[in-house]
Amino acid sequence: EANRAKLSGKFTHQNFSNFALNLNLNTDRFLFMNTKYSDTSFFYGSVYASGLVNIKGTLENIDITANVQTEKGTKFNLNLESTNVVNQNNFVRIVNKKVGPENTTKPVQLNSSGLNLSFTIQATPEANFQLIFDSKVGDIIKSQGSGNLRLELKPNGDFIILGNYVISQGDYLFTLQNIINKKFEVEPGSTVSFNGDPLAAKIDIKAAYKI
Repeated sequence: EANRAKLSGKFTHQNFSNFALNLNLNTDRFLFMNTKYSDTSFFYGSVYASGLVNIKGTLENIDITANVQTEKGTKFNLNLESTNVVNQNNFVRIVNKKVGPENTTKPVQLNSSGLNLSFTIQATPEANFQLIFDSKVGDIIKSQGSGNLRLELKPNGDFIILGNYVISQGDYLFTLQNIINKKFEVEPGSTVSFNGDPLAAKIDIKAAYKI
């Protein structure tokens, strides 16, 4: 009974060429993504969700829009170590906050294969979300929470995330030079805010180490 979706819509063609489609998918719980870890994966995991999805366009240029809510069983991993931007032991920094030029880094590039994706996602506490800084030493923030997020993948490969994620519970294994390993409990109300570039997310997390 579980993991079913209802698909409706139409295919059109001109003498069996120039195929086009306009499909609508409606589900109470469906497995939308199920990918494994790899060194080059920016994100991976299993995503179960309910809601509406529209798929339209030609076979060479497809637009997919969705308005969904995460369901139980979701385990989504944002793999920051695959970008070679975040390295071991530099997650905790001392910074000099002063006005300067805005971040001019290029957006994250993925292989879109002609897809134009626009997902509005209501994250729920049933879903598990991980920020992975270094999987080899376990430098990972594990969390459950809620929020409204928008994920977009452009035909040119640009990938962006917008919205705020509020943590209700979680933990962070702080590691330093593979010598110090301390598990911190993340305080409820901590946030991760995305304003486009996933690598420029604002992580505002308070955590406590109990002794």
